[in-house]
Amino acid sequence: MISQITIQDQSGHQIIEVSDLMFFQQDNHYTVLHLTGFTTIVAECSFEELEKDLAISGFFMINKNTVINLRHLRFFTNDTVILADGTRLMISRKKAGEFQKAVSLWQ
Repeated sequence: MISQITIQDQSGHQIIEVSDLMFFQQDNHYTVLHLTGFTTIVAECSFEELEKDLAISGFFMINKNTVINLRHLRFFTNDTVILADGTRLMISRKKAGEFQKAVSLWQ
């Protein structure tokens, strides 16, 4: 399991604790990381590569643009997740069954 990642943004490189990363989203050619404390980082890294690297650390892609950290999951329905900070995100229909399985295995 990965405990830290190094992310390049406009100001340089930042070392981030994986446990602080709540979710990340693809936004055109950038990846937007949402951390605890409502901190956001616009990173110059590949969304696909980050998703692949963090899959073994309890992260799950809930739709084509969003990956969440299952450690911060507080509630979910068939189409919505709510994270620890109250953030609501949509689960795609295509991912719903796979997501429920991933959550049951993670807990």
